[in-house]
Amino acid sequence: MIIIFDFDGIINKADYFSVQYEKDFGISQATISEFFAQDFEKCAIGQTNIKTVLPPYLAKWKWPNSVESFLAYWFKNDVKLDIELLNFVEKLKKEAYYVVLASQQEVYRRNYIWHKLSLNKKFDAFYCSCDVGYLKSDERFYQKMLQDLQAKNKDISERSIIFFDDSPEFVAAAKKSGIAAYLIKENKEIFAFFGKK
Repeated sequence: MIIIFDFDGIINKADYFSVQYEKDFGISQATISEFFAQDFEKCAIGQTNIKTVLPPYLAKWKWPNSVESFLAYWFKNDVKLDIELLNFVEKLKKEAYYVVLASQQEVYRRNYIWHKLSLNKKFDAFYCSCDVGYLKSDERFYQKMLQDLQAKNKDISERSIIFFDDSPEFVAAAKKSGIAAYLIKENKEIFAFFGKK
């Protein structure tokens, strides 16, 4: 069986970095959210590089340094890994589950999550929107992920793939592709699924 975990909201329980940014620089979260509403999606599906679209926003946000230093600030202040859940992932792997991470990210945060946070040592694979070419709200994200998983695991049907996410929109899109997807708000819901406390 293949178990897929969403990153932000499931494995990562941090507040948005904009919470800390507002404290540090006095720029409202609403102001920062303009970037995510207007330009982030193109970065998240690999259509454009985030470093090319950020500079005008950073000027508005009064960031005093380089784009690279801003990304480092963002990534550092946007992660709080759920150790309890990561320990559970480790147990699943020992029980021969194939454990996967899925997320909507641009390429630099994807690399940070997978390599800098060493989640490549915790999970068997990582499906990210910037690589797949579709947002997680798009059924095609899950179709492409499913095709790849089945190519690597020949005897696996879509009903042998379980997906946990905290977004109703993403769960609905995954279900349309045939994946058994579940809306999760607390770790205990995941543990109960496997009959564990």
